[in-house]
Formats: sequence, structure tokens, C-alpha cells
Amino acid sequence: MALLSQEEIEKIKNIKGEVVGTSFHEDEKFIRQKEGEEGVKKVEEEMAKLGYPFRFKELKSFQLYPMGLNLAYVIVEKNIFGWGEEVFRENGRFNARISIIAKIMVKYFVSLKKCFDEAGNFWQKYYTAGHLKTEYLDEKKRSATLALEGFEGHPLLCLIYEGYFWQVISYVAPKETLKVQEIECPFKGGKVHRFQVTW
Repeated sequence: MALLSQEEIEKIKNIKGEVVGTSFHEDEKFIRQKEGEEGVKKVEEEMAKLGYPFRFKELKSFQLYPMGLNLAYVIVEKNIFGWGEEVFRENGRFNARISIIAKIMVKYFVSLKKCFDEAGNFWQKYYTAGHLKTEYLDEKKRSATLALEGFEGHPLLCLIYEGYFWQVISYVAPKETLKVQEIECPFKGGKVHRFQVTW
């Protein structure tokens, strides 16, 4: 039985935008940590069956690849491994911890304000589609709102972004009280992906 219907595959192929190869390498390391080398092979085998033959190790870190490729294997992970929501958030946190891009960017995050000011630049290092911006920041109230506009994505990616944003912001905010939650989503009738951040 196919993990994705032909209709779903066609929809994924038509998603606009590209993502940098280093993102795939981060995900590969997470799959290997959770499911071992066999897990990586399973994902690659299922992707080949869906018409997306590729090998993680053959992708170049700073080359751009179709957003649909990234999205397809995230859905495959869910279907093969049965990962729940928290595992996808963990995936996001893990990726931010090992990301070359994140390591470079966070050197400039000397304050909460700088971190949120750079949100858009950070996003553009990974994706050619969508625009991430800080809509609201009140350091006294320990609250902020991030909005991701012009980006289709998928509900599973929303979970990954919750984890990713949490990890990046945790470098300048207290981890013990930090929370990142998507409060508006196009997949739930919203106009944009909107994330509430409190600490």
C-alpha cells in the first residue's frame, strides 16, 4: 500500500520554494539517532517508490532543493515510524542544535531583541519561499509573536518549526519557562503561520 496517494504526491510536487541542502543533512542525523541506519534506508527506499529517488549523503549542503522533496520525506517519516507530535518538535530542536547556519547566526544574538530582529534573515538562509517576521515583542511582558507568511508547508513542519524556534530562542531566553506554540495556521483556517513565544 502506498504511503501517499497520487493526488498527495502531485500536490507536494507543486509546492513552491526551495530549501538548502544542509536541512536534509540535519534531518538525516535525527533519523539515524532515532531509528538507526536502517531507518535512513527505509526513508530513502520509500522515497524512491514515490518517485523521489535520492540519497541524503549525496545532497550538497549549500545547494537548493525542491521544497516538495523535504516535505515528502517528513510525511514518509510519520507513516513509517509512527512518530507523534513531540518527536517532530524534538526533530526541530535537534536540527537547531547541530545546524551550521544556526551556529553562525546565534553568535550575533547578543540579546532577545537582536534574536527577534534577525528572524527574517535566519529564515532566508534556509528557504526561498515564505517570509518570517517578528510582529510583536515585549520584553517586559516576556512575550513575542512570529508570523510566517507566504509559505504552504505542512502540519508536520509546523511542529518542527515550534521545536526549531524554541531551541534558537533558548540561547537568549530562560529555557525553564520558554514556550513556543503555533496559534494560527493555514491548515486550521488561518491566514498565516503565527507562533506565540513566552518566557
